[in-house]
Amino acid sequence: MSYRFSLSSGRHDWPACTHIGVLVAVTLATSAGAQGTQVDTAPSLPLPVETSWSQAVYFLLTSVVGLASWCIQEYLKRRVKTQVATETREKVSQEVAQKVAQKTQEVAREVAKDWAEGMVKPVKLPPPAKRNSVIMIGLGGTGKTTLIRSLVKDLDANPDKKTEEYHLFHGERRTDQSRHYLYISDYRGQNIGTLVRAFIKQQKIKYSPMAYGHVNSLIVLVDIEEPKQSPMDDEPSQIDEPNFNRVQTHLAQWSGTALDAVFGFLTAETLNYVCLFINKADLLKTREKQAVRALFKELEGLLRERCEGIKFEVYVGSVREGEQINRLEDDLLAAAVDVSNTDSISASSTLAMMRANNA
Repeated sequence: MSYRFSLSSGRHDWPACTHIGVLVAVTLATSAGAQGTQVDTAPSLPLPVETSWSQAVYFLLTSVVGLASWCIQEYLKRRVKTQVATETREKVSQEVAQKVAQKTQEVAREVAKDWAEGMVKPVKLPPPAKRNSVIMIGLGGTGKTTLIRSLVKDLDANPDKKTEEYHLFHGERRTDQSRHYLYISDYRGQNIGTLVRAFIKQQKIKYSPMAYGHVNSLIVLVDIEEPKQSPMDDEPSQIDEPNFNRVQTHLAQWSGTALDAVFGFLTAETLNYVCLFINKADLLKTREKQAVRALFKELEGLLRERCEGIKFEVYVGSVREGEQINRLEDDLLAAAVDVSNTDSISASSTLAMMRANNA
C-alpha cells in the first residue's frame, strides 16, 4: 500500500520510499558501526561489516535517486500546469479582446452611421406626421417675429423683443388624419450675413429641421412703412400712401444677387412653396391692394423667375390685424411633406432637439 506524508516544512509531500530508504540506510550504518566495536562475550552470527555498509550506501543512494526523480517529476508537472494555465488565460484574454474589439467596432459603425445620417436628414417626428421647414426673410421691423407668433402660436416669439442673431420656432397643428409641424427660422434682419451664418450652423446640428435639402417653404416679408423705433412708441397712425423710401430699401436689399444667395439654401426637389407677403396694409386709408402690390412688382418678378414649378403667392395684408394670415397658414400646411417613418421619435424628444438647436 502506497502512502504519503509531509515533512515539517508543510510545503512538499515527499515519497514514502525516500523516508524508508533513509531509515534503512541509517539503521544499517548504525548496525555496522555497532558490530565493529562489539565485545565478544558470546558466540553469534554477525552480519559482515562490509555488507552492512554497502547496503546502507545502496539504500541511501537509492533514496537520493528516488527523491531526485520525484522532484523532477513534480517540477515538470507544475511547469506543465503553469504553461497550460498561462496558455488558457492568454487564449481567453485574446477571445475576450477580440469580442470587445468587434463590439466596439460595431458600436462605432452605428454611431458613425447615425451621425452621418443626422447630418443630412431633418428632425424625426412621431407618426403620422407632416413637416414644413420654413425660412423667413425680411428687414428688421417688417413684422417677422409677430407673423411667426401668429403661425406657430409660440408665446416666446415676442414682437417687442429684438431677435438676437437667430432663433428657430416650432408649432403644431393636429387634424384627424395627421399632425403638421411647422419649423420657422427668425433672424436679425438687418444683415443677410446673419442668415447665412445661422444656416451653416444648422448644418452642424444632428437632425436639424433646417437641414440642407429639406427646407420646404420660403416667406419674403416686406412692408410699406418704417417700424417704430422703440416698444414704448405709439403704433403708427393711418397713412395716405406707402413710404416710398421704405419700399426702395426693400427692393435694394432683395436684389437678384441676394435672392440667389437665399435660394442657394433651397433645392427644387423639396421646395414646395414661396410667398411674398406685403405687410402693414392696414395702415393705408384707401386699402388699394393692387396699387401696393405694384410697388413690389420688381421683387415679385425676381421671385417668379426662381419659382418655376413651385407654388408662388403674393399677399397684401396685415400681420397685426391677422389679414391674410389664415390663407398663408393654409398654404404652409398644404406644402408640408409626409415624413412618417419607423425611426420616428416622440414629440418630447423633438422639443428637446429644438431647445438644443436654440441653445
